[in-house]
Amino acid sequence: MHCFIAAVAVLLIGNTSSALAAATTAGTLPECQAVAAAFKNTCTSGAAANTVAALAGEEYTCNGNVGVCVGTSTGSGIDSTCSWTRKLCVSCSDVDGVVKIRVQGNGLPNHCYQSKGTLQEQNIDWEVNFMPSVDVLTPSKAPSTQTEVDALMCDIQISKEASIPGTSGFVNNGDVFNTAMGVSISGVTMMSQLSIELLDPFYPKLWGSVNEFGQAPETVDKCLGHPQATGVYHYHMMGPCVFGGETSEAGSNGGNTVCKDTCSDDIKAWALKGYSASQGMQYVGMNKDGHPVVGPYGDDQQKIANMDVCNGKEINGHYMYVASETFPYFAGCYGPGNYPAYTPACSANTQSSYVQLTGEASPAPAPSPSPSPSPSPSPSTTNADMGTGITMSVSMMGFLVLANLCRL
Repeated sequence: MHCFIAAVAVLLIGNTSSALAAATTAGTLPECQAVAAAFKNTCTSGAAANTVAALAGEEYTCNGNVGVCVGTSTGSGIDSTCSWTRKLCVSCSDVDGVVKIRVQGNGLPNHCYQSKGTLQEQNIDWEVNFMPSVDVLTPSKAPSTQTEVDALMCDIQISKEASIPGTSGFVNNGDVFNTAMGVSISGVTMMSQLSIELLDPFYPKLWGSVNEFGQAPETVDKCLGHPQATGVYHYHMMGPCVFGGETSEAGSNGGNTVCKDTCSDDIKAWALKGYSASQGMQYVGMNKDGHPVVGPYGDDQQKIANMDVCNGKEINGHYMYVASETFPYFAGCYGPGNYPAYTPACSANTQSSYVQLTGEASPAPAPSPSPSPSPSPSPSTTNADMGTGITMSVSMMGFLVLANLCRL
């Protein structure tokens, strides 16, 4: 009997040890530099400037149907041609052993747009600890009721800078913009997941003060961007044009046209046109709490799944957010979050449920995706931590060996 108990203990200890990797590891300088290199930077030296105004810029011209040009109130909305100078510089440094990433830019896109409102340059300049270590088993956001989930995920102020965890070491040297969650690799602001009506901008659910759908939808261009009242051009969802819109299927059809017909009929499918599963995992932005945002696919060429309530998860030992086709689309809150039994009431396009897979991890994003796709693991290990499977196999082997010895 004692022998059998010992065999069971081997099995349980092996499984438990694979599931208790609570704290993620902090990002290294080479990892930070790989993320910075994914951005469509206009700075040539890779070094931060004292101010955004001092950054080197890149002129971009869009011919036809832009609408209102950057910084002006001119443009016919049909055949206007606009040019603007975009600025973006993402850089890394090591300050007394702490790796920091600095994001500077004017928020103007690297693709055409269409807008009846004026786009204005921004003064984006913030620095934050790069991929700070977090405890995914003790989440900082842990709503447990429907009311608590809605209070967290349906509050447009959840992105305010005062909510950024102190461990992120966030310092803002530019303008304060509390409804921005981060910056995409195109230099465009990644906005809160909510419209001004406090609803999912693309798949609204009648909630709060909105009692008819005519109040809810927002108009965006085919790059899924638009300006808000003060002229800040932004995305609420992963845009299909972030890698250089005019070369993507969506961009070649015109970022300078309104999202309608095939675009608005299925916005999720349209958004995915800018991404390829064969490219594996790709960086698409940086959140203001220092954690990167990766694209919808993993290196197993499958859509990344099982994100927490903040839309983040542990990937290869680091906590990252996922640009997903379900609400909240980017980061929904500053994680890590838990896996509640309720989904946000302000969206009709949430994950069906929040399910945490113990010890889950995916391959790390590659700074330069390989042209040849990685082999796909079997469905039972897709997006799963291969190390966990190995630990469990060794534990099971130990159990079987001891169990057989008990029979001798």
